[in-house]
Amino acid sequence: MRLVRRQNLPRDKSSSTCPDAPATLESLQVTAGPMLCRLHIWTEQEWEALADRDRPIESVHVLGLGWVGALPIGCMN
Repeated sequence: MRLVRRQNLPRDKSSSTCPDAPATLESLQVTAGPMLCRLHIWTEQEWEALADRDRPIESVHVLGLGWVGALPIGCMN
């Protein structure tokens, strides 16, 4: 998995969104091969409750945090 780098977009003063705002977990995107994915964290209990078919292909266990995985958004090719 690779973190998608944010682009420095010009600020639109009429817009209520700020492109320089810190990324939240809900907006953090990564790449996994040709796929653009959203980063997600599951607790140990949430991970155990997931069926194998519902677990992401790209995931890693982080001690003290749980499981971190990439949920596909779409293909970049």
